[in-house]
Amino acid sequence: MPTRADTVYVSNWSSDTIMRFTPDGVGSIFYSGGSESFRPTGLTFDSAGNLYAANRYSGIFKFAPDGTVSLFPGVLGLNYPRGIAFDSAGNLFVANSYSDEVLKFSPDGSSFSFAFRNGLSYPNDLAFDRAGNLYVANPDLNTVVKFTPGGQGTLFASNGLSSPVGVAFDGGGNLYVANQVNNTIQKFTPEGVGSVFASTGLDAPSGLAFDGLGNLYVANTGNNTVQKFTPSGIGSVFASTGLNAPAFIAVRIEPVVLDSDGDGVPDDVDQCLGSTPGVVVDARGCSIDQLVPCSGPASGGTWKNHGQYVSAIVRTVEAFAAARLLTPDERVAVIGAAARSNCGKQRTSVTDRRWHTGDQRAGTSNKKNSR
Repeated sequence: MPTRADTVYVSNWSSDTIMRFTPDGVGSIFYSGGSESFRPTGLTFDSAGNLYAANRYSGIFKFAPDGTVSLFPGVLGLNYPRGIAFDSAGNLFVANSYSDEVLKFSPDGSSFSFAFRNGLSYPNDLAFDRAGNLYVANPDLNTVVKFTPGGQGTLFASNGLSSPVGVAFDGGGNLYVANQVNNTIQKFTPEGVGSVFASTGLDAPSGLAFDGLGNLYVANTGNNTVQKFTPSGIGSVFASTGLNAPAFIAVRIEPVVLDSDGDGVPDDVDQCLGSTPGVVVDARGCSIDQLVPCSGPASGGTWKNHGQYVSAIVRTVEAFAAARLLTPDERVAVIGAAARSNCGKQRTSVTDRRWHTGDQRAGTSNKKNSR
């Protein structure tokens, strides 16, 4: 089964911090402005996994995966920057709110005005579609404006919008918009057809972001929470601690980890695919039954006698116990089951061959594929 470890980052406007949350909603402070007035706003990741954060006073901060913090080069002309986003070529776009414009910065830091006025009024958030078109939320005008890669702007949506402040695309190319005044999330198809996606659990919703499974995260500025919605629109509180006027959200999407037998060991390193659910496995993903099968040695052939089988079981069990995969009582139970079995004897019946397997599972059923 696929598992994910996507991490959610939230900018705290009022406490000058950026919070980081595990997939289970456990939060910790990722960055604190300390004595300086940090006032973080927009968040986004580049293709190399660096996190970028806009702040009202100091420009754009870059946080590398190794923990290094720096300022994005050459960021000038900012006037209350808010939403930020990268295009596929690595150019950084910034909603320069108080100037009613969107600035474009190349990777080397050189910049120019990508869009000025042209349907913009206090632009708040940005999002790119797959074709490279930029969408801008305009809370003052209750609109979302679409810009082609060449900078040509057209009105994309206005129906159902009430102070739109956050925008994000799902995997199907639908645009989601956070309506801060009427506490709803509006969903627009690529053709611009709108409908209400969510209206419960929202309080002055602001930033939006999707994880790798299509769940939508919403920063509730009004009640200091992050709401999580499944692709079908079922909502729940994802986080409520450490938040103080949460504004924007970014999600670090990690690669899918496949674990087809559910034993806790990824398929790309699992040497014993097909482990029975509930059986203890080692770091290789192998259970005792798989390493020492009743039918004969794992390397092939048959057991010379019952004693050879029991000796092999003892060696394997001791290794599992040393790795703290078995308790002392479980160790004794598995060895005892092996000694009582007919494995390795000349006339082993099908039922006898299952004796050890059944006893081992009964003795270690509480382990749930730990390692």
